[in-house]
Amino acid sequence: MRAAALSLGLCLLFAAPLAGAATPLADVTSSADQLLSLGGGALLVGPEQAVSEDPPGASNTVELGALPASVDVDALHLDLNGLAFFSLDQPADLGGTFVEPGDVVSYDLDAESYVVVFDASARGLGAGVNVDAVGRSGSDLLLSFDTVVVLEGTTVWPEDVVQWSSSPSAVVVFDGDGEGLSSGSDVDALHRLSSGHLLLSLDQPESLGGSLGEPADAFEYESTGPSFELAIDGSAMDLAWAGAIGRNALHAVEPGSDLCPGVGNGRQGNVDGDGLGDLCDPDIDGDGLANDVETDSGVFIDENDTGTDPRSADTDSDTLSDSEEVGIGSNPNDPDTDSDADLDGVDNCIFIFNPGQEESDVFPGGDVCQCGNVDEIGGVTAADLEEARRFVVGASPQTSFEERRCNVIGPSDGGATDCTVADLFVLARSLGDGSPIPNECDAYRSPGATE
Repeated sequence: MRAAALSLGLCLLFAAPLAGAATPLADVTSSADQLLSLGGGALLVGPEQAVSEDPPGASNTVELGALPASVDVDALHLDLNGLAFFSLDQPADLGGTFVEPGDVVSYDLDAESYVVVFDASARGLGAGVNVDAVGRSGSDLLLSFDTVVVLEGTTVWPEDVVQWSSSPSAVVVFDGDGEGLSSGSDVDALHRLSSGHLLLSLDQPESLGGSLGEPADAFEYESTGPSFELAIDGSAMDLAWAGAIGRNALHAVEPGSDLCPGVGNGRQGNVDGDGLGDLCDPDIDGDGLANDVETDSGVFIDENDTGTDPRSADTDSDTLSDSEEVGIGSNPNDPDTDSDADLDGVDNCIFIFNPGQEESDVFPGGDVCQCGNVDEIGGVTAADLEEARRFVVGASPQTSFEERRCNVIGPSDGGATDCTVADLFVLARSLGDGSPIPNECDAYRSPGATE
């Protein structure tokens, strides 16, 4: 089987003779066995690519990692947890993960990693076996092969679908010959619906349930009848599917599960769990920063180019969200802005090197950056209030005086050194009743401040 991972999501996918009889589909993931020109040439999809369309014409590529340009994706299934399961038509090295055509590999979009989840050789399948179709039933894999295989003691023909568990076990869940498929038919693509019905695409024209299906089409199979209904009419989706083009992978999203209605979103990712799919969410990770400012460069420029990861609310894993760090001025790409071995999320002086984290009073800042600690001795005490009072009234302080620590409520005139009667009032109140000192002084908040 030859394939290109191609995701096509549509609202109206049903053959006219049976419109409304098949399960409604909001987004369909497919693969074609040759180059497709979708939307009248608006999007060219090659064998090594993936794309999602919902409704027709609204196309988005589906991320499968850095696949070699020479491969075709033979089978494809997308999980809502961000994993993609697929098989390739030839051996390939995926960043150190070596796969054969008989293997199924999973790709983790967030970790950008590949793992072989079905190893054909380990299961005793000979060389030359190719996985034609893959789906999921719970944690089990649904598989179809391009040749006769014996899997866990069960004979599986190309027109069959087998449910494989790593326990290990293998059970045929669709017997193509027994269900009346023509001689030589091969299941090229499959998907299990929430009802338990199977969507099946075949490699040759087939007449089932009173409808003729082409290789680009798919039937819905219900086992208790049993019955077939034409569920996907490829040429009705896009004229690019007309003719001899085959559908070599298939995954469907039903309307109630579509997180981005009207947007091609085969993966249905939702990093922040807000019910809005990543492809239509302006803030994928829910950290309060728009996707377009989180440029993922790893270098903070300004609030319009934060360099942060748009798929991680806390890019540097320091327990402060990216938006919190942008707000206070720390580096959201560096877990330890002042390089004192204390993560920003727990550092009591984020901008000033203080590996000992000395803290001599009840107020939140460490001694070396605590607003109100104007004599720079220990924490905030009555002595600091007296020194600040002397400064405000024009008398000379009796000890070392750090004016940048006096403006506890922030500079009213925009200057870094703005120590006023208002600051004295806040210090006196805090020392009297323990109320918080607002750490708005320049010594606490300014990046690059030193002890």
